[in-house]
Amino acid sequence: MGDFSSSRRVLLHNIGWSLAGLGALLPDIAGAQMAKVLDEGEPQAKAVGYRTVASKVDGVKYPTYKPGQSCTTCKLLALGSARMRPCSLFANRLVNPAGWCNAWVQRGT
Repeated sequence: MGDFSSSRRVLLHNIGWSLAGLGALLPDIAGAQMAKVLDEGEPQAKAVGYRTVASKVDGVKYPTYKPGQSCTTCKLLALGSARMRPCSLFANRLVNPAGWCNAWVQRGT
């Protein structure tokens, strides 16, 4: 009977640690799910000419745009491989890495 009680205590202890670890991750998971995708039509996006696809940038209106520039190569975009990622210019709203805006700054190599 002592072995069963001891095993149960170890199991409950391990479950407790697992739940504590999961609890620590929940804010990150919730934050990622709660972040809103930036829409091109929003005033802050319009102000800097944000486009979800860089090839659709109006080169006449934004002459600083050069082919090959995109959010992926901008240092304001968070690193990672997610389909949509936070941009520090837009208070960490999610943007398309294939997009572009007039605030583009070359990411260091």
